[in-house]
Amino acid sequence: MLVRVVVWSGICVFALACGLLPGLAQPPVERVPSPAERVLLATHYQLGANDMSWTWQDEEATPEYCAAELREDGPYHVEIVYRNRWQRTIRIRDEKDALRYEIQGRAHTTFYIDGDMLYYADYRGSGTAVVAVNLTTHTERWRTHLRGVGPSLRDSYWNRVVVRAYQGVVAVRGLEDGKYIEYLDAATGHILAHRIFNEPVGEG
Repeated sequence: MLVRVVVWSGICVFALACGLLPGLAQPPVERVPSPAERVLLATHYQLGANDMSWTWQDEEATPEYCAAELREDGPYHVEIVYRNRWQRTIRIRDEKDALRYEIQGRAHTTFYIDGDMLYYADYRGSGTAVVAVNLTTHTERWRTHLRGVGPSLRDSYWNRVVVRAYQGVVAVRGLEDGKYIEYLDAATGHILAHRIFNEPVGEG
């Protein structure tokens, strides 16, 4: 009897470690980098930004392009409603077609879905913010106002940004009064690196 109990306990521990007992397993906790790790990340991405050459494709800065990039077999799909020439409603739906999140956006609102996290550009005033949303809880995790090219007199309707997320980092390429790139910590929204490309917008 003692041997049977020990063996059964060992099986339970193994199953729990493998995630085979979902009723008992604890949900994974996303790890936030320590201050020292964030400094190393910032240095790494700043060096990468400094060596980067500028690339830009206008079609990438649209919600239609972002929706087309989603995996067909993924858990989410996108519905885009055209309110008028400049405004769009972007609805993120799950496999059961349930609404997970809705963005009141514009013709150049871009977004990226990484796992169950949504990252999208929010144009307000003369600048741009990036917003992170947990699609499983429908809650906003963070909102970061981009440094961009600094203060601008242009209306934000002119702004264009492309948002991507990978390996715990959100990468943003922006076109405003100038060209820039920023890297954000995907867990916290802290800006890790930023670079303004010096050449005029019409070149390169």
